[in-house]
Amino acid sequence: VSVQTTWRVTLPDDTILFSFQKGECKRRKDGGCDAEWRIFHGRTHQKQVLYYGIQRTSTFKFYKSEADYERNPMQDWRAEVRKLLPSKKEPASLKVTVMP
Repeated sequence: VSVQTTWRVTLPDDTILFSFQKGECKRRKDGGCDAEWRIFHGRTHQKQVLYYGIQRTSTFKFYKSEADYERNPMQDWRAEVRKLLPSKKEPASLKVTVMP
């Protein structure tokens, strides 16, 4: 059974702009598991993937395609979202980095 969760970004008239879909886990060589994410233009059934993402413990990295991730995961990423731990001075927050 394929279990996937989907979120949508819509306009006030319910036009779907983007769909974010969390897929099943992608096995790493070390036996670990990373959640896969895809960002689609419009609905998921249109299969227009804009970005492919991998979720690790506190980091999401997004690539233009799954092939880019497979080819060079350390350098070909386009955006990163990192969860920062809270401190006495700052609440928990996210750091977003976008590559040009």
